[in-house]
Amino acid sequence: MRFFSLLAAFAAAVVIHAPAIAAENVLENAAENATASYSNFVPIKLQPPYNWIYGDKLGDRILQVLDAPYEDYSAPAWSHHIALQCIDWYYCNVTMVYTVGTGRSRSWIGVIFQGPWARVNDFVRQEGIDRSTAYNRVRVNDTEGADSNAFEVY
Repeated sequence: MRFFSLLAAFAAAVVIHAPAIAAENVLENAAENATASYSNFVPIKLQPPYNWIYGDKLGDRILQVLDAPYEDYSAPAWSHHIALQCIDWYYCNVTMVYTVGTGRSRSWIGVIFQGPWARVNDFVRQEGIDRSTAYNRVRVNDTEGADSNAFEVY
């Protein structure tokens, strides 16, 4: 019986300690291989009046749509909030913000998209939309610079 007690104690010590060692090694390897990176959001040059909305092509690539009362955010604060939402999604490469409604029913809308970067011809004008802005996300890391998909957006 004593043999089984010793065997059980040994197994418990190894099993309990092994995941901690494995996790420690993973964190060390991740730290060694990590490169500092960040995202820039480059404006897509939409022309006035700013009543643009995403077209069918972009509509098929929506990851998330968010809304908020108009009085809760300024335009820069809402754009920043949507950019942070985009960063949370690995596949997010495009953001768009705009307002809908009038008076008390006016709201901010923010949309994040996956897939390749958007261009001006991916957007269409629509009545009832105002204050439209759109951005392409450019990932940059300190060792290699901008990602290989970078191009100037018109």
